[in-house]
Amino acid sequence: MNQTEWYEYDEEGDVLDVYFADRRQAWTIELTPNIMIAIDREMRNGLFAAFA
Repeated sequence: MNQTEWYEYDEEGDVLDVYFADRRQAWTIELTPNIMIAIDREMRNGLFAAFA
């Protein structure tokens, strides 16, 4: 079974990364100083969100 969504938490940096697809090159947008999203511009879908 392939896992589509997963998350990683970095305790030292206090950052939560939530992945929605396999890791690959992406366009990253900073929504706020503490929230970023990454988008695959070709496929037009979200790849991950990071919360600090």
